[in-house]
Amino acid sequence: MASYPAETLSRRQLLKLASSLGISTAALGLRPAWASPLGVSNVYPHGIEQGSTVSLTVRRESLPIAGKMGKPITLNGTSPGPLIRLREGQDAVLKVTNLLDEETSVHWHGLILPPEMDGVPGVSFAGIAPGETFTARFPVIQNGTYWYHSHSGLQEQLGHAGPLIIDAAEPEAFTYDREHVLLLTDWTFEDPQDIFRHLKVAEGYYNYQERTLADFFADVAENGFADTVKQRSMWEQMRMSSRDIADVTGSTYTYLLNGHAPKDNWTALFKPGEKVRLRVINGSAMSYFDVRIPGLKMTVVSADGQPVQPVPVDEFRIAVAETFDVLVEPEPGRAYTIFAESMDRSGYASGTLAPRLGMVAPIPPRRKIADRGMEAMAAHGGMDHSSMQGMDHSGMQGMDHSSMQGMDHSNMQGMDHSSMQGMDHSSMQGMDHSNMQGMDHSNMQGMDHSGMQGMDHSGMQGMDHSSMQGMDHSGMQGMDHSSMQGMDHSNMQGMDHSGMQGMDHSNMQGMDHSGMQGMDHSGMQGMDHSSMQGMDHSNMQGMDHSNMQGMDHSGMQGMDHSSMQGMDHSNMQGMDYPGKKEPTPESRTTGLLPAGTAQPGSRYDQPGIGIDPSERRVLVYSDLKAYTPWPDRRPPGRELELQLTGNMERYIWSFDGKKFSEVNGPIHFEHGERLRLIFVNNTMMEHPIHLHGMWMELENGAGELIPRKHTLNAKPGERVSALVSADAPGSWAFHCHLLYHMDAGMFRVVKVA
Repeated sequence: MASYPAETLSRRQLLKLASSLGISTAALGLRPAWASPLGVSNVYPHGIEQGSTVSLTVRRESLPIAGKMGKPITLNGTSPGPLIRLREGQDAVLKVTNLLDEETSVHWHGLILPPEMDGVPGVSFAGIAPGETFTARFPVIQNGTYWYHSHSGLQEQLGHAGPLIIDAAEPEAFTYDREHVLLLTDWTFEDPQDIFRHLKVAEGYYNYQERTLADFFADVAENGFADTVKQRSMWEQMRMSSRDIADVTGSTYTYLLNGHAPKDNWTALFKPGEKVRLRVINGSAMSYFDVRIPGLKMTVVSADGQPVQPVPVDEFRIAVAETFDVLVEPEPGRAYTIFAESMDRSGYASGTLAPRLGMVAPIPPRRKIADRGMEAMAAHGGMDHSSMQGMDHSGMQGMDHSSMQGMDHSNMQGMDHSSMQGMDHSSMQGMDHSNMQGMDHSNMQGMDHSGMQGMDHSGMQGMDHSSMQGMDHSGMQGMDHSSMQGMDHSNMQGMDHSGMQGMDHSNMQGMDHSGMQGMDHSGMQGMDHSSMQGMDHSNMQGMDHSNMQGMDHSGMQGMDHSSMQGMDHSNMQGMDYPGKKEPTPESRTTGLLPAGTAQPGSRYDQPGIGIDPSERRVLVYSDLKAYTPWPDRRPPGRELELQLTGNMERYIWSFDGKKFSEVNGPIHFEHGERLRLIFVNNTMMEHPIHLHGMWMELENGAGELIPRKHTLNAKPGERVSALVSADAPGSWAFHCHLLYHMDAGMFRVVKVA
């Protein structure tokens, strides 16, 4: 349990001390008052809004920010707003009065509460009109580090945010002597509407770190001329930049720590021998930060307000809207720099952790911007690439297409894939190859298609797969070959179809399978051969159909199985023949991964772009383990997969290719069900995905100890999954927490009923 030291400095004494040291009152953290250098103490009780009723007044005011006058949205006269401190078990009463000339709102981020109190206009309540007061009332059933912010338009970018701390009703699993709240934000003196307009009309408008001639020669020295030219030309063909790390950068942003720019030297004090808790909140609109305190080890004890088993680290990346609590034990007499570097390296927020005011520590060397790699280039394929007909992909021998899960190759009619020998297509799970009619796949000998689970090959009518001898199709579980009418599979002798469990061969009418002698169909469990009427299976002598358990052969009326002498049909138990009833919902849910298992295509052990894990110990998602198992340990009853999609040139962001204005209704959760949400990031940008009203339990391989989170970061090309207990009836917002992505359409409503 924390013990808060009774400080003896009065407010007058603190101001006098600041004056003698030449420190501004802003640097001391008197705006906002909760950001006192003393941390939690009895010096500034007016800086913390707590008690049975908390009142907030929202207005637009002029305040000094980073040495200039800005006009942020303030709450009770400060920006960021006051710290709201609640206690687990109390009934919260939060009154918000709107003195703006436009509608506003307050969303209590990460809190479990009734939907009408959640603060999202148009979803759960009507918003707060100018001059009105809205009262949110709800029981506080959790504890930890959270925050609050506007959910109206782009007001969050104007400083409409603040920290929210809930003290635990019972002693926590760790102790500390003092705590400080560290709220990271990104401030701009531009009008947020102008920023959005710039993003819409000029992709890369704020990217001032594009590659130079010096970068080119540096790459040549490291990778050679041919490889450098090849990679640069590939990015050029995609009309994309490998340095698209952040949409909005330090070219317009000033990065703030508790409302203060680096030159303010905001200071967090400690006494010798104290253990200090730092509650770190990323309350920015668009910026990811890499947080470290050079020379001081941090121990992560909480993620998104929920306790985790201690993880000692030197650095952690914090996505927009996430929170992490860390414990530190600074050495007496030494100052430390609290350093939060933006992910694109265009700027930083900083402060000082010190035993007395006026001390400073060196700013660590700035890291250079990193370049996106093949995982982002692959994910870029899942963005909007329609109208790519007629492209020539010849001469792509030797390319590695691994980690291309979830990509959409629809509308690629007429493309020439000849001469693609030797390409590695492993790990291409979840790809959509629909509408690839007329493509020429001749001369693709030697290609490795292993690990292509979940691919959709529907709509591939008329494709020529001749001369595909020797190809390895192992590991193609879950592929959908529906609507492959009229395809010519002649001359496919010697092909290995082992490991093709779960493939869907429905609607393969009229296909010619003659000349398939000697093919190995072992290991094809779970394949669906329904609707294969009219297929000619003559001349299939010598084929091995062993180990085809669980295959669905319903709807194979009219097929010619003559001349199938010598075929081995052993071990075909469980196959579905005509006349058998449709599988029950329970059987259709079989095959799901066990609860807590990391999805293929997840990269939870990787910290993300621009961080070298060999330099220091960096927190990754696979490190996070709940302190104790969560109450609901049921396995998921179903999976719901969502594609994270976008068009960067038009600055449109969406789920499943549809922005919010284009969807017809909500995503439905059945009240009381346990389901698995899967996010497949088909873009080359990171996305922090936030679900209101319910926890998401990140399936990071920790089994029963998977961590609870309210916001999940999905890296480019990554497949992320979480378990959800749908225990909150009502309508809830579900969106990317990058403010301009959400406003551009990456938003949905979840209805639990």
